[in-house]
Amino acid sequence: MSSLATALFLGGWWGPAFLPQPAWFIIKTLIVTTFIIIPRGVYPRLRVDMLIKLGWNKLLIIAIGNVLVTVFLLNSGLLRAWGL
Repeated sequence: MSSLATALFLGGWWGPAFLPQPAWFIIKTLIVTTFIIIPRGVYPRLRVDMLIKLGWNKLLIIAIGNVLVTVFLLNSGLLRAWGL
């Protein structure tokens, strides 16, 4: 997955000329691998019941608030400056 991400999003083997192209690809792949592995080892695993509680108690309230703010902005005409 790291090699695929490097090839698709980071320019593949292209880099400055002082290192050969395969070296750049390997360096970029190792950097992406590091950014994938480090958070898995550092952050604790969340249990499913904790995620469900977070979703119902916090995120649902934020989502409803977001809908209410959007309805208010649309009805008050404050979004006409952006062409919405």
